[in-house]
This record gives sequence, structure tokens and C-alpha cells, in this order.
Amino acid sequence: MGFGRLNIWIRDKHCKVFDARGYVTIKTCDGKVLEWCGENYRKIWLNCGHAEVKVPPGCYIVRARVCYHHNNDDTDRAMVIVGCDEDACVNLIAPTFHQCVRAVVPPFMRIARELDMPEKDVELAVATLMKAAAVSKDEMDERIGRRIEDLKDEDEKDVKEHRIVLEEVRGIIKGMW
Repeated sequence: MGFGRLNIWIRDKHCKVFDARGYVTIKTCDGKVLEWCGENYRKIWLNCGHAEVKVPPGCYIVRARVCYHHNNDDTDRAMVIVGCDEDACVNLIAPTFHQCVRAVVPPFMRIARELDMPEKDVELAVATLMKAAAVSKDEMDERIGRRIEDLKDEDEKDVKEHRIVLEEVRGIIKGMW
């Protein structure tokens, strides 16, 4: 019985290997950085978008930071399970800032409303994010509209509640500017 080995690749939105400097962090599933046998797995440097890492068998969360990638430096996360004498390939996508903003605006607005933040402040924050990421109001409206459409035939309570929140968020975005 032996170690596991992770081959970690960073890819852009077109799935091309990202040829830049950056580093990988490997965490245990409780969110703590893996520390094992005197090693800390917080900053494992990438070479040409790749790192090969020997780890004890287990379940891990892997994420990377790349040095300047379309105005965003975080990759998506991935969960990986590797056993004794096994290799596992982990591919992390480095989304653009534009993609990140499109994904974060609806939950940000929902949470801001739950916290009773002033609507004017929330709208200013959303407008600033969207402008910085070059996300148009029409694009955001279309994206949220597709999500609402995807959920329209579902009857489960939590899905219905989520759809209602998305409809409220869409209304706020339509009313902005």
C-alpha cells in the first residue's frame, strides 16, 4: 500500500491548459490545509499550469490561484478522492472575472436583502461589479431568466422559493439604471 498522487491541471474557459505561474492549495474536506509528515500543502507552485503532488490516501478539496488571468486569480474548486497507489487527475477551470460576477450577483442580492441592507447600497454594489466586469443589464437579465425557466416546472418547496427569489432579483436588476 502506498501514497496517492494528484496531477493537477489549470485550464482556461476553453479548456486549454493555462501556461502561467500560480499555486495550488490542497485542503482536507473539513476546510483545513493538508498538513502531513511535516509538509504544508497551502502553496504548491505550478509549472506550465501543472503540478504533480504525492499525498496520503484520502479525500481533498483542491483550488489554485494563478498570476493574473483575465482579471481573476482564483480557480474553481474540485473535490478529489485518491486511494493507495492511485493517481487522480484534477482539472481546475480559471473563470474570468466576467463569469464570476455573473454567478455571484443573484446570491449576493438575495443575502443582502436577507440582511436588510439598504436597497440603494445593494444596487450600487451590483452596478459597480457589473460595470467592472462588463456585464450588461440585458445579459444579466437573460441569464437569470434562463435560470428561472429551468426551474419553472419543479414543485419542490425549496426550488419554488429559489425561483421566487430569482424573479425578485431579476425585477431589481431590470429596474436599475
